[in-house]
Amino acid sequence: MVFNEAHFDQADKHIVTQTVNMFIGQNYLVTVHPGEIHKVQDTLSRWQEPGGPPDNTVGGILHAFLDAIVDEYFPLMDRVSERVEELENSIFKSFNEGALQSLFSIKKDLLTMRRIAAPERDALHVLLLQEIPIFEPENAAYLQDVYDHIVRVTENIDTYRDLLSSVLDAYLSIQSNYLNQIVKVLTTASIILMVASLITSFYGMNADTIPGVTLSVGSLWTLSLIAVSTVVLVTYFKRKGWL
Repeated sequence: MVFNEAHFDQADKHIVTQTVNMFIGQNYLVTVHPGEIHKVQDTLSRWQEPGGPPDNTVGGILHAFLDAIVDEYFPLMDRVSERVEELENSIFKSFNEGALQSLFSIKKDLLTMRRIAAPERDALHVLLLQEIPIFEPENAAYLQDVYDHIVRVTENIDTYRDLLSSVLDAYLSIQSNYLNQIVKVLTTASIILMVASLITSFYGMNADTIPGVTLSVGSLWTLSLIAVSTVVLVTYFKRKGWL
């Protein structure tokens, strides 16, 4: 059976897992892992203490070891919950454009937890069904508690994944709306500049019949037309809600 110890790496800002391979028999439990697993030593220390748990069977030891590993998943889920709340605040209150990177970072951690939690749940389910007669029925009942915990972790992972999908949709909607506002401003600015350019190009033609072209204050006349047209357009766009 394969389980994974998980912890949050502060330097990398990601959930890191370490695989523990277990060989289980009626009177033995062997763990194989590439690095140090703190829960192995913690479990052995508990059984070596004078006031330790009375059940020294393989089922009791396995339950204590797996329970210690799975219990560490809950603080990780609490941390994910806090990160999701911070992400929601950064999107809906201040619209932090860097929130998208945080969102995918959380989704990556949830995917990591989903990949380890689902197989572990299935492995515990097989042991609880007694398809492999390793334990006595009363010893196998210890594992029901661990199974319930891993089911809760899996449900939390699925809940947070759905929530992150909703947050991503909201982020894209807000970003699209923000982009539409920018396009509106740029469009209105281009229209105002286009009208001003039309006026200057019109009075730049070599024709004596254009109204105001022969005035001594022709340049002032042109500037006045540009100013009036700009004020009219800005007032119109504000009434339409485009500015």
